[in-house]
Amino acid sequence: MSIPAIMEVWQTAHNFSSASAHHDAMRMFFTVQDNLRKEKAEAEGNAKMGGIVDKLLAQVDTELGAYKQLMEGNYFVALGVTRNSSNGDVKKAYRKLALKHHPDKVAGGGGCGGANDLFPMIQNAYEVLSDPAGRKKYQATANVDSCMRKQKHQAAQEEKRQAQEEKRRKAHEQHQKDRFERRQRAEQEQQRGAYKTDGPPRGDYTKPQYHEDPEDYYKEHQKKWEKRRAEEENIAWKKRMEEMRRRKAHADAEHERKKKKEDKEEEERRRKERKKRDEEWAEQLKERERKEKMKRIVKLVELRGMKPREIKERLVALGHDVKGMIEREDYVKKYCVVTGQKYVAAGEAPEPPRERPQPKKPQKKDDGTYAEFEERVRRMNVKGLKAFVIGRGGNIKGLVEKGEFIDAALDTYVAPEKVGGMGRTAFGRGGGGG
Repeated sequence: MSIPAIMEVWQTAHNFSSASAHHDAMRMFFTVQDNLRKEKAEAEGNAKMGGIVDKLLAQVDTELGAYKQLMEGNYFVALGVTRNSSNGDVKKAYRKLALKHHPDKVAGGGGCGGANDLFPMIQNAYEVLSDPAGRKKYQATANVDSCMRKQKHQAAQEEKRQAQEEKRRKAHEQHQKDRFERRQRAEQEQQRGAYKTDGPPRGDYTKPQYHEDPEDYYKEHQKKWEKRRAEEENIAWKKRMEEMRRRKAHADAEHERKKKKEDKEEEERRRKERKKRDEEWAEQLKERERKEKMKRIVKLVELRGMKPREIKERLVALGHDVKGMIEREDYVKKYCVVTGQKYVAAGEAPEPPRERPQPKKPQKKDDGTYAEFEERVRRMNVKGLKAFVIGRGGNIKGLVEKGEFIDAALDTYVAPEKVGGMGRTAFGRGGGGG
């Protein structure tokens, strides 16, 4: 098949691809690939034709790769069904594709090939989608739009690469041609003896070694050019390194400046928070002191000089309800009732304070017998012993154990008063009867 015929088949494959006939398009792409490989084998000695065929082969391989990815990554497209299709629809689609693309069906028909490569993909898709459970679990990894975009992108990249290679090839050919022309001119000038009579056209030809072989001149010129290029690259590299160091130093300084600014802002924020907390705490202390002051009980005389609002606050501070009170005297009466004071109306003289009667000191009685006193003391606990000893004027300093408190309490024992002159007591006989 000639190149124009191959291009016609290729154009037909593109038309099928645009019409979403992916199976027919793939088979035509396979046919184009096989024919291009044959053309490359025939044009082995023709470099120009070989380059053209290589370019076309690369583009066909790219398009076929996109189609293979689509068929292997999306079984629904490979069979032409959807996820909601029934088992009968899946079998029907498979049989239709098998009749058209099975290798045994198209082997003797000639025309379009590629069935050997296409039908295994269809068969793999049918094996997965024929099972309803497997069809529900299957997740496609490719879709038509993404594969077509990838195909066009790869084709554009390949075309760009081929253009760059062609540009480099032409530049190399032009360089070789210019070099050959310069060498011919130098040989002609050497034959005419232009170096000895009229002088060289360029200063480098004054050197005697270039009079004998012009190739040495070009080699020396190439060495100088390479040396100069290496020096320029070294200078450029140093400039780049210096620029990188300068940028790094600038970035570090900027980072340090931002860090200092952030630290300063953070410190200012914390200082403001501390100040706010201190102010709130001072306000709380002030409010607490005011409430404690309001809880302090004042006399009726001092209460008369206060405003109704302050009396109301004092009642609230003491935990009493003031609802329904309007007049000032209502607050005063309520406060007197709460604090236990006698209410006296405004303008009346208060009664003189009564003298409190002094409590009579209890007469000290005896403790009975010592045994009874000791038994009563030993039944007390430590707290009762302390109070007992202190009440009797004893000293409990340095006492820790219960036994020590018992001994101190026993020391406060008061014996019964003696009766008569012979030592007889109220609870026993005297010791002198004989």
